[in-house]
Amino acid sequence: DPWLGQGFGTLYPDPWTVDRTRFASGLSLAANCAPLAIRPTPGGAQATIRLVYRPHPESATSALLVVSTTSAGELQRRELRPGGGWVTETLPERSWSAGEQLRIGLLPVDSAQPEAATGAAVIVDRVEFTWR
Repeated sequence: DPWLGQGFGTLYPDPWTVDRTRFASGLSLAANCAPLAIRPTPGGAQATIRLVYRPHPESATSALLVVSTTSAGELQRRELRPGGGWVTETLPERSWSAGEQLRIGLLPVDSAQPEAATGAAVIVDRVEFTWR
C-alpha cells in the first residue's frame, strides 16, 4: 500500500503458524531498526491517533516506544518492559497536514548504549486515525 512504509517489521505470529486466529496479531518491530511509517490521507484538519500495542512475548529487554511525525517531531515516548500486556493509548488531538507521516519505532532506553536494546521488540496491532 502506498500509504504504509515498512522497514524491518515482521508479521506476528509468523505466517506459517498453525491457526493464527488463536493469537492477537500485528506487526513486530525490533529495537534499533527502521520505524513503521504511515502516511494517511487526511479526512479533516485535526486527527486523534489511537494505538494498540504490546511488548513482544519473547522480548527480554526494555526499550522506548517512540511515536513521531515528520512535521511535529516526537509525540510520545513510552518505556516498554518485558512481559507487559496489550496497551491502548489515545494521543491528544492535533492538526494534520497532507503528506505528513506518522512513525512508530523502538529505541534503547539509554541512547549511549544502543546495544542494550538488542532483543527488544514491540507488536503494533492497530493504528487508528479519527478525523475532525
